[in-house]
Amino acid sequence: MELKITDLKKTYGNVKALKGINYTFTPGVYGILGANGAGKSTMINLITDNVSRDKNGGSIMYSDGEDYIMSATALKNKEKVYKEQIFLN
Repeated sequence: MELKITDLKKTYGNVKALKGINYTFTPGVYGILGANGAGKSTMINLITDNVSRDKNGGSIMYSDGEDYIMSATALKNKEKVYKEQIFLN
């Protein structure tokens, strides 16, 4: 399984936190190193969907080609609908 990051971008106002990151993670252990303000936490927060991507902010894909964040959002929406259906019944 691979996690492929392509052209990942994130801005906060006028500050560009990430400027087009490209990397493919394969199974293993990783350490992400960089200076303060380099975007390490921002990248992890984007991967874990704690922060939303910019419009046209790149992609985070599994090896099967499915967009990770879009899948997570779709799953959350399905859970919400499912919970509402249980509540209404």
